[in-house]
Order: sequence, then structure tokens, then C-alpha cells
Amino acid sequence: MLSDALGVLLVFTTVVFFIWLLFVGAGARWSASADRRRSAVPGLSLFWCMFEQAGSTLNLFAQRSTRNSVFGFAFPASWLQAMTRCLSSRWRRCRLLW
Repeated sequence: MLSDALGVLLVFTTVVFFIWLLFVGAGARWSASADRRRSAVPGLSLFWCMFEQAGSTLNLFAQRSTRNSVFGFAFPASWLQAMTRCLSSRWRRCRLLW
């Protein structure tokens, strides 16, 4: 019961902060680059919230709700979690070549 109340309070506080950041904070005199950065904060925050769930919630989803076989070869759901690291290291190498 207390954890539910604290969860609601946390979500409410986060939503109020982002509303203030995007709309009320817009009344301040920010530079154009600061405005662009400030508008990117909610999207990046959502991305990182999802990314941090990869070790738990998304891994359970992969285990229960995805087909874990390719060309008849079955693999554990934990391999899907390792794909993030493999793909990010490949992306970093490609970016270095540019």
C-alpha cells in the first residue's frame, strides 16, 4: 500500500517536472541550442528508462513472448540481451570509420 502511494508520487513528480521543463521553463531566456537540448530531455529519459529495463523486464518478455529459434536452432532468451552489446559495439566501430 505504501509502495503504491510512493510509486504514484514518483510518477506525478516526474510528470510535473517535465511539464515545467518544457512549458514553464520556456519563459526563461534560453539560447537556441539550450532550447533544443531541453526539448530532447523527455525523449532521452524515456529511452534510458526502457534501456535500463533490458536486464529484467524486457528479458522476461523475451523469454515468454518471443520465438527463440532461428533455422531450427533454439537459443536461450538471455542471448537477446547480449545482442544489445554486440550491436552497440558494431555501431561504435562504424561511427569511428566515418
